[in-house]
Amino acid sequence: MPKKKKKLTKAEKRQRAIEEKARAKKEIQEHPVLFGTYVVLRFLVVAVMVLQITNREWYDVFLCALTLVLFMIPSFVERRLHIDVPNVLEVIILLFIFSAEILGEIQEYYLIIPFWDTILHTLNGFLMAAIGLAMVDILNRSRKFRIRLSPVFVAVVAFCFSMTIGVLWEFFEYGMDIFFHMDMQKDTYIPAVTSVLLNPDGRNAAVTVPVESVAINGQPWPGYIDIGLHDTMKDLLVNFIGAVVFSLIGMLYIMGRGRGKFAPNFIPRLKEYELPAPKAEGEPNLLTPIPLEGPEEAPGPELFDIYTRDGRRTGRTAPRGAALAPDEFRLGVHVFLHDGQGRFLVQKRAASKRSRPGQWEITMGHALAGESAVECTLREVQEELGVSILPENLVKAYRWLEKGPQMFIDLFFARLEGGPGAITPQKEEVAEVKWLTTAEILRFVQALPARTDDYKTVVTQYIKACLSGGAQESTPPAKPGCIFCQIAAGQAPCYKIYEDDHTLAFLDIAMDAPGHTLVIPKHHEDHAVSSSPETLAHLMEAVRVISRHYIEDCAYDGVNILNASGAAAQQSVPHLHFHIIPRTKGDGLNTWPALGRHETDLAAMQQKLTMLKEDSK
Repeated sequence: MPKKKKKLTKAEKRQRAIEEKARAKKEIQEHPVLFGTYVVLRFLVVAVMVLQITNREWYDVFLCALTLVLFMIPSFVERRLHIDVPNVLEVIILLFIFSAEILGEIQEYYLIIPFWDTILHTLNGFLMAAIGLAMVDILNRSRKFRIRLSPVFVAVVAFCFSMTIGVLWEFFEYGMDIFFHMDMQKDTYIPAVTSVLLNPDGRNAAVTVPVESVAINGQPWPGYIDIGLHDTMKDLLVNFIGAVVFSLIGMLYIMGRGRGKFAPNFIPRLKEYELPAPKAEGEPNLLTPIPLEGPEEAPGPELFDIYTRDGRRTGRTAPRGAALAPDEFRLGVHVFLHDGQGRFLVQKRAASKRSRPGQWEITMGHALAGESAVECTLREVQEELGVSILPENLVKAYRWLEKGPQMFIDLFFARLEGGPGAITPQKEEVAEVKWLTTAEILRFVQALPARTDDYKTVVTQYIKACLSGGAQESTPPAKPGCIFCQIAAGQAPCYKIYEDDHTLAFLDIAMDAPGHTLVIPKHHEDHAVSSSPETLAHLMEAVRVISRHYIEDCAYDGVNILNASGAAAQQSVPHLHFHIIPRTKGDGLNTWPALGRHETDLAAMQQKLTMLKEDSK
């Protein structure tokens, strides 16, 4: 069931208006020529409209209003369709509209300047071929359709699109002339007629007869009127020329893999960083971009996904080294490699590395666009050490928010198979490697630069609890009599909602709220306070995944996430668990406890509870 679009509150509308105003101001600063052109042309159109209103020329007033509407098309395409219209193309489109409607029709340039109509139709063929090429390029980038056209066929399609638009416009002019008695297809005097009908012998051979005199209703005319035939064919011919010119330019541009400075000024492109995120992992939408040249071609600049502060992909990408907005983040990985016998691998970074050259570190790297943290880990280990590790040998222990470079760091522990002889360091990445004992790696962790205390604590506790002295990661035994342990072991029934290697989620049989879900670790932990960091990490990740599923896929508006730790906190089952209660607006539930009001002195309470040092209060 698709989720209904929520109405914005007044505060949200005000915030959106502020954001739109800030974005408009930024665009003006970045594109002053485009903005200046737009303002000048709009001013001129409004001035002409006012003049025509005073002259009671209502058709011209309509043309002015139509021009103002047409001026908004490029902006509409950019904002609503997520297509970037190059500044050069946008300026030409604005000038084209102004020249056709205001100068051509109202100021009668079609009559004053002999080739005015010819120039505009040639330009129309040129521009429509550019737009046709852009449309094919957008489909060429669609993962859904998998269209793959050669440069020649792209040029042919662009040419046909341009000619089709030209023909449709001539149909429009013909319809306006027939039904509204206008003269959009300009008539021409013909000084001579060539036709087989004029052959005196009745043969199929054309004969040319000069038109020496024509009189209509007693009025002499300088020649025979062709009723717009010459104008139509001339327009199509110059449209053909414009279409051919840009189709050839576009073909050469594609054959050059996007090199060149001229063609990009006329080809609209998808705004890849503004595309809506796919509905689900591996399910891209129609406009999800892929490289034009395909995966087999030489790679361009490395791209990485942009994430929100809560760790969700935005669907946008940015090249490596690009500056991010304050609320934008990318994804990286840190990997502690061990042999399962209490030894850990560290590596000395190559002197050519931009970050921390020559320093001893663990394996680390940045996730590329479309890459998960696990995929990034497997790739980085392979690239730097020449080792393939099995996904089942990976354990995610922690997610660290590194605010400096605005990056989420997923921390993994991975067991290497094959022993030290399987390692082949890549000289461009790694100068040398060495193995450390458990005691040495613990000291090494404490000395690592640019790590938080929480980071070092998680790593240290995991090594001591799970990997010290060759101990393998193990699952604590089930607690006798624990109903949740029995459910996790499959010894008691449940209405299962979600399951992974570490957690299980099922519906609460209390039936107190629709969708009330319990999320538990598969091994026994009494409560959150006594739980290990890695258990809580697995559990909270499951809670996040389930909550997101309820909101995005099940039409809920929000969730309550609750936990009770200890009997005094009303924990009913002494097995660590979190409650997820899906919520909809107006469901009548009140899951927020009514605590009343206390009269405790807050300063005294702070003194009792604070974990801060005296100088940090």
